[in-house]
Amino acid sequence: MGETDTVAKTLEINDVIVQMALDGLSEDDLLKQPNPESNPIGWLLWHMARTEDNIISMFSDGSTVWARDKWFERITAPGGTEDGGVGNTLEQVRAFRASKEVLLAYSGEVRANTLSVLPSLTEEALESEVADAPLPIIQKKKDFLAILLTDYSQHCGQICYLRGYLTGPGWFEF
Repeated sequence: MGETDTVAKTLEINDVIVQMALDGLSEDDLLKQPNPESNPIGWLLWHMARTEDNIISMFSDGSTVWARDKWFERITAPGGTEDGGVGNTLEQVRAFRASKEVLLAYSGEVRANTLSVLPSLTEEALESEVADAPLPIIQKKKDFLAILLTDYSQHCGQICYLRGYLTGPGWFEF
């Protein structure tokens, strides 16, 4: 199994867990915050998809599913049309709005795009240097795939925790 196969499989496993956590939740549940300083499940799902969309766009033509298909017209992004959730204030998080159906549709389109791009990635593309790398440990494009997996796994865990907080134990049968 190559690097991109591992990325695809890890996303697939996490996605199954997220789908389990979302099963049975209402529209209102997606916007509930356990306290005023926390992100709700719906915002987390949107942010995960936006992060994946932005990272995968680095390996294709640079366009995102978000922009190409005008998802910003169906999802009220708290920071405007280019927002991905990074650096959102609590007020912006509370302003986020999207239905469960629309969030799942956007997330699904992003994942389909990811799975179409990953097999085409060459070792050369993965090893290419990133101009103006944000941190010393992030120097190559493949480093962003590690960021994607880290981000997705962390937010998957947060969604699962919030699901248990909202509905109690017993929802996770694995």
